[in-house]
Amino acid sequence: MTFADFHHQLQTKHPDRMQVMSQSRTLPPHDRFQLMCLAAQDENPRIRYDAVSQLGTVGTVDLERTQQILETALQSDPEIDVRAAAADSLGALQITSAFPLLVQTYRSTSDWLLQLSIVAALGILGVREAFDLLVEATASENELVQISAIRALGDLGDDRGVEVVAQFHNHRDWQVRHAVVQALSQLGETAKPLLQALTQDPVSHVAAAARLALGTD
Repeated sequence: MTFADFHHQLQTKHPDRMQVMSQSRTLPPHDRFQLMCLAAQDENPRIRYDAVSQLGTVGTVDLERTQQILETALQSDPEIDVRAAAADSLGALQITSAFPLLVQTYRSTSDWLLQLSIVAALGILGVREAFDLLVEATASENELVQISAIRALGDLGDDRGVEVVAQFHNHRDWQVRHAVVQALSQLGETAKPLLQALTQDPVSHVAAAARLALGTD
């Protein structure tokens, strides 16, 4: 199927548009990018979600146009998971100029899924100014947001994160402790004593991850 065929099926609201989206991955990057820009405006939220997610990869064709589409989706799409996908893609593409909007959106929503994606994106972006918000997010009442924030502090790579993450090394939930290991593995020499302690974690999955991070497994 050619680009023109894909384009026609999207424009004419073909009932098999989801299949079109899947098959479009075989197109050359420029054609696929043009198709995703069109699909990001589709009336079907599943189509928009797929398009916004794919832009996280193919958006490198035109980062300026991609940023406009993703920021619009982040701010105003009626579906939360589409907005969350936009945050994910902004992070994946390392669009650091989206940092202020991501922070603004985090503070203006109470939806955990959107907050989780924004927190993850802020860690990946590596903007040092994200540190305070990530620390704040580690105190979230939603444990998934909390876990995302702990991991994001590791992704951020700011060694101030060691002290913050250390507070959770005895958390009752092993998944939180596993996130602590993942974060500490990215935070340099000062994290090693705590990683060493976590090699004795009662949950083998956590202990193994700590040993792997230390290179002793």
